[in-house]
Amino acid sequence: YELGRTDQVIFRTDPLDFTRLRIRGRFSPIESLEINGSLRLFDHDNDLLAYTALNRGFSLQFSYSPTARISFGGQWDRSNLDTQIPYVIPQDFSVDTFYFKELGNYGNAFVSLGLVRSSRLDLGYSVWGTSGNFPVNFHQPFAKLEVPLTENLSAYSQWNYYGYKEKFDFMPQDYRTHLLIFGLKVWMGN
Repeated sequence: YELGRTDQVIFRTDPLDFTRLRIRGRFSPIESLEINGSLRLFDHDNDLLAYTALNRGFSLQFSYSPTARISFGGQWDRSNLDTQIPYVIPQDFSVDTFYFKELGNYGNAFVSLGLVRSSRLDLGYSVWGTSGNFPVNFHQPFAKLEVPLTENLSAYSQWNYYGYKEKFDFMPQDYRTHLLIFGLKVWMGN
């Protein structure tokens, strides 16, 4: 827990007063399963600029490895940002307030499989989405195959997809692309 108060700041945009709380926990009911969680809170304001921000979030994640050849896991993270920022309208120098609100969700899942001769196949999917002033979706599935060639050399191939889409009415952006990677890994020494 942190509590900060000041009457002088170095930069006008620094938070004058803030409250920060972070709590983390880990639980492992059995050796092959781990569950983690965290809670965060960061509220701050700046009376010089009449700026206020409330930032809250939590996350849950797990990983499970029933055998040395199989593991999988996932994560979910939720965040909430609520901000009020004053600004000057250049045409008439009047002051108005911009209200920014965002509710974000992030999730991912993965599976890692040990194949023959120490080869590995990794599959996963990540998604991030927000609602509020600037709603956005981002998707990123991936697959990776790694095959050892010698004791110190392995070859791998990886595929990633990136899908980004803005969901607001004013000139939304929509990007999609595939990325294919081939490579070699070399280990030096032991």
